[in-house]
Amino acid sequence: MSAILVIDDDPVAAKLLELTFHPKGYRVDIARDMASGRRALEAGDHDALILDIFLSDGSGWDILKYLRLELGLTLPVIVLTGHRQEDFAARATEFGANGYVTKPFSPRDLLAQVEHLTG
Repeated sequence: MSAILVIDDDPVAAKLLELTFHPKGYRVDIARDMASGRRALEAGDHDALILDIFLSDGSGWDILKYLRLELGLTLPVIVLTGHRQEDFAARATEFGANGYVTKPFSPRDLLAQVEHLTG
């Protein structure tokens, strides 16, 4: 079973992601803040990360930098955010994200992206 880590402080978005991926055979772990997100990343048992940029206690950018620079992990990452500025998508790529999706999002399209990245 593939495992998806979701780092998002929005309980509605997190539940929607869980309802999208769980029926397709994915284990979905939810982290609602930076500290629990970091702990989950350190455990290293996920196949992909869906990451919100605006967290209540910090920035998803910091999580992405931590993942790539400090942990050195190549885990596929899709940035999921309500922010629609073009520079955010470019920044996501620059920081090592594999995809960028804006809220509101199509669960089917997001599922297809994750399936493509996790092979």
